Amino acid sequence: MGPKTGLQLLLGLLVCCTAGVVEETMFRGYLQRQFGAWTQRAWFGLLASAVVFGLAHGYEGPATMFVITAFGVMFGLVAIWRRSLRPGMMTHAMFDGVQMILLFLFSSGAVKMPS
Repeated sequence: MGPKTGLQLLLGLLVCCTAGVVEETMFRGYLQRQFGAWTQRAWFGLLASAVVFGLAHGYEGPATMFVITAFGVMFGLVAIWRRSLRPGMMTHAMFDGVQMILLFLFSSGAVKMPS
């Protein structure tokens, strides 16, 4: 399921960094602003972009999609509060990276699942 070699882990971490930058640019930098400008309501931009963000991750299942929508709201609030996409990009990339490292540790057998 996850990366099993050091090279796979390295490549996976590069994907995590890229996903953090690209997704924050697309969902918070573009969609959130466009939805907000279209309706003249920043809150609508925040919620609509978060829902689209969740739907874009629908392949992970309904429960995960709901959680990712909540993360979309959180990242959107950070973008509004900080007036920058950088904090969200870094947090998003680190969050995905930690998951990738955990997958590596469990997939490679370095860490065993508790019984």
